[in-house]
Amino acid sequence: MSDERLRELQRRWQESGAPEDGAALLRARLRGGSVTPARLALLAHLGEPAAVLVLGEDAPDPIPSASGWIDALGRFELEAHVRAAVAAAVRLRPSYERGHPGDPRFEQALEAVWTWLRTPGPDTQRAARQAAEALPDASPISNPANCAARALRNAGLGLGPSGRARLGDSLRLSALALGPGAARAAVEGALREWALGTLPGAPGG
Repeated sequence: MSDERLRELQRRWQESGAPEDGAALLRARLRGGSVTPARLALLAHLGEPAAVLVLGEDAPDPIPSASGWIDALGRFELEAHVRAAVAAAVRLRPSYERGHPGDPRFEQALEAVWTWLRTPGPDTQRAARQAAEALPDASPISNPANCAARALRNAGLGLGPSGRARLGDSLRLSALALGPGAARAAVEGALREWALGTLPGAPGG
């Protein structure tokens, strides 16, 4: 399908917000390979009506609305899980900076994880883990700076042994600091944008 046709489908969805128009665009992008089956399933998990329409009876159950949402993220591919942890942890940057003024380690660890997300491989994975290990592993977590450091530390260490457990711990720490609703909103917004790919202005985006 031509780019012009895709832009027309996107414009129609932006204007109408109708799930049927979103489904038409997602089907076209799925055929073209710019939206993968795994990302389509993720969108359905996130409750995107257009993705649910495309998958029909094969649509997965939505992510639980209560505390189970953190555990549910472990069903997704590793990249999605890491993006979820980072999306929440990055909201804690101000707390870290207030507790550690002038300390570059949070930003360095964040950039190292983003580098792995852009170019996954053994070297970027090792660099992300090393940058995460450099963050303080301090207590108590009731201290906002400590909670921020440990949330991002676990996100980076999620790229190694016991990674899924680390990522879950990262999300729980972020939810503790931000509140479950704010943490979930940050995660769902980031995952939805990523799963949709280059669809600026999509309804709800």
